[in-house]
Amino acid sequence: MSVFYVPTVNLIGKGVINEFGDHVKELGFKKALLVTDHFIASSEFCQK
Repeated sequence: MSVFYVPTVNLIGKGVINEFGDHVKELGFKKALLVTDHFIASSEFCQK
């Protein structure tokens, strides 16, 4: 059996989408999973 640890970090609030890349790098990762809903995905928040 293999065991691995995946840290969970929840970043919530205005402007977080502009900062979460830095948090990913601080943890030593190159990719992140961004979970959202249809409303947020179609809004101006996710245009980047």
